[in-house]
Amino acid sequence: MTDSVKQIRISSRDRAALEHLFWNRVEREDLLCDLYYPTIKAVSAERRFRTLVSGGYIDKLPYFEGSKDGDATLNTAYALGGRGEAVLRRQTHVPLPERTGKRKPAQSSVAHQLATNRVARDLEKRFYPEHLSNGDQPKTKSRRNRPDATFECRPDSKGRFYVAVEIDLGHYNRQRVLDKVRAFKEEKASREMWWVAPTEDRRDQLREWFWDSDVGDLEGVRFFTFDEVEEGKAQERCPEFFEDG
Repeated sequence: MTDSVKQIRISSRDRAALEHLFWNRVEREDLLCDLYYPTIKAVSAERRFRTLVSGGYIDKLPYFEGSKDGDATLNTAYALGGRGEAVLRRQTHVPLPERTGKRKPAQSSVAHQLATNRVARDLEKRFYPEHLSNGDQPKTKSRRNRPDATFECRPDSKGRFYVAVEIDLGHYNRQRVLDKVRAFKEEKASREMWWVAPTEDRRDQLREWFWDSDVGDLEGVRFFTFDEVEEGKAQERCPEFFEDG
């Protein structure tokens, strides 16, 4: 396909990268290179990204990674551009879900979205992030309390068929966390809610907030660290959510 304005030919690997950005909202430059441009030099992949940015297919998002105490490093991520989404919707045989939020996140949200993407890769699950609408899954009354992402699983005896995933980087306060749990408990189609935190201390703090609250029992609410998810602890503890059918 050749774009009539910029005369940019979108290759199959370009299209795969665009689709990745559609589902993941934002991704690190180095990961996009490894996944979709593994046979070309990094400098050539970066040049290709610049071309796609100039054509409006992707947007460049500089972001800081690391501590807030002064040792953070500046990295590069990309989000799907307007022309890139148009290409996907025009050429994809299976209809893509509609967006319920902005295509490009705020710079302050990039690190959180990248952490969500990391959990999806470690769980080997297709996440429906909060900015995409999955018509089969109900939405909470308040957009603010929607889970960061959901993934589908085999329905249980009550017909509940998805897991709500919350990624906490230490930025949620107690009230926001409890509000999200209350919203989860109101949903009839959600089997469980999984919280993923950066450290064991933070994971335990989240659990203590629930114990000391009035949100009810913790049935269906689980807590992991990023390392535990990466090590496959979710699959070990909850194998029923990784079974087919």
